[in-house]
Amino acid sequence: ASQDKFSFLSKYFERKERAGKVYPFLTAIIDVKDGDVQGIAWDDACVFCAKETCSENIYDYNGKKGSEMSPAIVPNESCSFSEEECNKIDAEGETTCDITLFVVWTGTDADGAPFQSSGYRFSAFPPASLKDRLMNLIPWLA
Repeated sequence: ASQDKFSFLSKYFERKERAGKVYPFLTAIIDVKDGDVQGIAWDDACVFCAKETCSENIYDYNGKKGSEMSPAIVPNESCSFSEEECNKIDAEGETTCDITLFVVWTGTDADGAPFQSSGYRFSAFPPASLKDRLMNLIPWLA
């Protein structure tokens, strides 16, 4: 039955003319209803980097970006590194550009029990919100 479901795609590597772009951080949100997969959505991955390094990273099966679709879907953004940056990082023995895929589940299992992992995805806890929470707990540090 899952063969009749449609989800958008996110890329790990994108070739543009001579330069490539790497999107190493991806979070798949698996939507399930009573144990049947309804689709896969891709979460915003910009919580891992500065906003200026984020790029749109959601496509249909023909390679059209989400913002170019009709009707347009909310663009999903991911941290991106140039292929050159990743080559340097790799040469230094670092793993920053290795793919990191997080998977969370939303919906219900075959017994109707709700999945809970989607509430723990990284975008649910933006860095500013964590800092604000700490400052509220310890106001004399502000």
